[in-house]
Amino acid sequence: MLAAIERDLDDPAFLVVGIHSPKFPAQRDPELVAAAIRRLGVTHPQVLDPDSTITHSFAVTGWPTMILVGPDESILGTIRGEPEPQALLRALGDVMAQARAGQRLNETPLPVRPATDDTGRWRFPGAVAADGDRIAVADTGHDQVALLDATGAETQRLGAGLLRRPCGLALAGDVVWVADTGNHRLVAFGLDGRDPEVVEAPGLRSPWGLAWDGRRLYVASAGTHQLWVFDPAEGALRLFAGTGAEGGRDGPAAEAHFAQPSGIALDEGVLYVADAETSSIRGVADLDGRPVVRTVCGAGDLFGFGDRDGAGPVAELQHPIGLAAGAGAVWVADTFNHKVRRLDPATRRCTTAFGGGGSELDEDPAPGPRGPARPGVPAFLEPEGIAVAGGDLLVADTGNHRVVAVDLASGARRVL
Repeated sequence: MLAAIERDLDDPAFLVVGIHSPKFPAQRDPELVAAAIRRLGVTHPQVLDPDSTITHSFAVTGWPTMILVGPDESILGTIRGEPEPQALLRALGDVMAQARAGQRLNETPLPVRPATDDTGRWRFPGAVAADGDRIAVADTGHDQVALLDATGAETQRLGAGLLRRPCGLALAGDVVWVADTGNHRLVAFGLDGRDPEVVEAPGLRSPWGLAWDGRRLYVASAGTHQLWVFDPAEGALRLFAGTGAEGGRDGPAAEAHFAQPSGIALDEGVLYVADAETSSIRGVADLDGRPVVRTVCGAGDLFGFGDRDGAGPVAELQHPIGLAAGAGAVWVADTFNHKVRRLDPATRRCTTAFGGGGSELDEDPAPGPRGPARPGVPAFLEPEGIAVAGGDLLVADTGNHRVVAVDLASGARRVL
């Protein structure tokens, strides 16, 4: 939204400065913050405020909050939450006109340049899906989806010029469903050559994870903290769970609270949800009756997170994004812990399966800035997507711009 405001206002005396006050420990790492800026295409200056000193000085208690500062350094207004873009644009236009009429504004541009990177084949891949010998990868940073065969050879690219930051995938027969996250909609690509189908709804914001049950498509709407469901036969996209309030409240689906639900996966009639901002895995049971939400593992509150194996609330995760079901478990991309966890649905026990908490690009890497390396152990950097394909676990190793296949029996890995 801020990029659109900067573009439409088009006034050299107006400057957006982002203040990044991290909630999670991983968000304090300057390298990871810089990578997130590149991934999101942010072009205005960003200040890393690791101890929230700047945030607290402006009495900010909720996110996002926008503060309008005048040319004389006075605070002209505070906006909590995301405002309606056109109303904000009109208000800013009025403020700029008044300031320009009253005094000379500084229109000298700052000597800053957007960060650039050259990542090769993939750029921040955010999701992976598998069905038989077919693999689909959301090449999120390139705004495309790639189809691969079982060897990793690319067979087709979808969505060029149509998608914006795709972050979720589901394979449904001859259809590839895509969560077109940046455009707040779903897109279905038919592999038989028909035109893509776009599915939209006024309340759908930042759709993320997708799960197909053979008849319906479940959707995690991260931006509204809800779950939706789409029935292609009816052509109807409807709300399924969550009030829209941010939190970790369990109970009947219509009364439950989620917090940026991201990856979702179906297993034995239960819809599992990676509830990123509560750092927990939630489960929705009785999908065709009276759906009920419960927290499966993790603390389930907005400020409960960490890195600890255990069952139920004893387990600690840090902003998990991806989920997959298969091989007798639910697999979790524990994104900010740079790990893959294994969740046993019967015991609710969550344990570290792969990853040493740092980035290992080589078989025998040297210790790095994120902890000691463990030779021969597959490790990742902010993995977001995950899928089970036969005896392999496919991981969208987002921060390392690659897709890794891990043999579930031996732990051996190969880069696709």
